[in-house]
Amino acid sequence: MAPIHMTAVIAPAEGKIDRLEELLVAHAEYARANEPGTLHYDVQRGVNRETGAETLIVWERYADKAAEAAHFNNDAFSKLIQTLGAEALTTGAPSVYVTSSAGGIANYNS
Repeated sequence: MAPIHMTAVIAPAEGKIDRLEELLVAHAEYARANEPGTLHYDVQRGVNRETGAETLIVWERYADKAAEAAHFNNDAFSKLIQTLGAEALTTGAPSVYVTSSAGGIANYNS
């Protein structure tokens, strides 16, 4: 089975991007230590070129559906979601995309 690729785009509430980033990076460290099927969990900070609005983008890759389920169905993820709500860190639910490669450069040495 091919790995599962996901991208989550998360809009932080005003003044909350640093705290949101802190929690997501900590969650990435949890995944690295405890989820062998989580192959990639990269937190990126983005800025909209037109509006200047900041956002956080999480690129995720799971070995298979079981690894994806293990990532989303554990106490650490539940606690993360509870904290996001309790501290009102986002403007709403993230936009989540399940993706597959249509072509391009996956790795280059230049």
